[in-house]
Amino acid sequence: MAISGTATAWAGPVTTKVLISRKILKPGVTLVHSRITVRGVFGAQEVYKIAWKVGNRHVSLHSSLLGPYDGSSTWITDHPISHLASSGAPAGMLAAMTGDYSIYKSWSPTRSITSGILMQNRKVFRFGTGSLGVGYKPDGRFTFGHPILRPMKLNFPGGKSATVGAFNPVPTALASSIRSDQVAVYTHAGQTVTVPAGAIGVALSSDALATELRGAETGFKNVNGANKPETVTAFRITEATADWRPLSMPIAAPSTCAQNVCQPAESVEVPAGGVVLLARTDTIQSHVAADGLTAQAQAGTPAIDTAIDDAGWGNVTDLTGGKPMLVDAGHAVSTRPDSVDPWQWDCGGGCWRPALVRSGSSAWMILIGGKSGSGLTMPKFADVLADMGANDAMGFDNNNSAELWRPGHRAITGYGYERLLPTATSLAYRG
Repeated sequence: MAISGTATAWAGPVTTKVLISRKILKPGVTLVHSRITVRGVFGAQEVYKIAWKVGNRHVSLHSSLLGPYDGSSTWITDHPISHLASSGAPAGMLAAMTGDYSIYKSWSPTRSITSGILMQNRKVFRFGTGSLGVGYKPDGRFTFGHPILRPMKLNFPGGKSATVGAFNPVPTALASSIRSDQVAVYTHAGQTVTVPAGAIGVALSSDALATELRGAETGFKNVNGANKPETVTAFRITEATADWRPLSMPIAAPSTCAQNVCQPAESVEVPAGGVVLLARTDTIQSHVAADGLTAQAQAGTPAIDTAIDDAGWGNVTDLTGGKPMLVDAGHAVSTRPDSVDPWQWDCGGGCWRPALVRSGSSAWMILIGGKSGSGLTMPKFADVLADMGANDAMGFDNNNSAELWRPGHRAITGYGYERLLPTATSLAYRG
């Protein structure tokens, strides 16, 4: 650990900087504690910055749930950030920082929902509406944008389409698992699936439906299918500034079925790197999925068309919301966006604030605040980050929600206590 008490003078919003300590947490990952003074701000500001090189194959970022998740309500039971020491932490966690803004839903026990999208390990816990978010990628990388989660669709001739209604249900329970414009997807390589009565099956030599996002959105209406409420379980990430990525999934020809389309009582094995689909033929009004699969299986080049995560989002493992972009292409935010209320903007004169930052080839988790909960307004915080070298930065929940914690240490907060929260952004190191 390096310690220095020498002040360095700066010419920008940061007027002086003193290095308090520097600690190597893991090779290529450092924790630096500095003390700064900021032009126009009373009192010194403590700066805690965990930094790593983007592309470090040992480093990963995660959306961590601090308590149990209720799938029926999407509520999370709130806990202190240090609860990760006993539950919910990714393997090899080094540190955790405040997560997305949240909204209380109950007080006994305290439970909340996040403001934006929440996804962990490709599993969706909460769907967003295109608000600002960050996607975490392997090797300590991340991307900012306005992601939206949309149902994956299997596209058929005549403009018809189907969605995924279930993964790996018991085949004999198909009628209670999917609708007429849906498929059930079987993903376990080597598993034998016997087509039940009132259904057909096909094998695909593509695992796209197995690797896309999992979740459960109820009440979705597929206007190019049955146009009736249904529960969808497979999704993809779309983003307005990213390119759409179509994909053709080849239909395999199972040796155990008389044709490409397996009939009732025929069995088909889930191929390595592929999936098996079942669709119903026992519905009264229409057989959108079954008819579409049959038509495509009989085409000259048997395949099913779909679309996967938009360009740049395909290797995102976790998603979390935040607000706003504090620094964009080196420029600090100066105007309050509609997503930020006046209190969040100025905190009555200033408060503790966290951010996720990209600075050249490096990335930071950073927390800044002053004595007794005092700190910076949001535009002043943005100015400071830009002055410190941030190219892009996004803020998370601030004030008494702003925290930085490491296993075995007390949480760093503006008020000396940990608030009950639903999520955190965690940093892990493996290998």
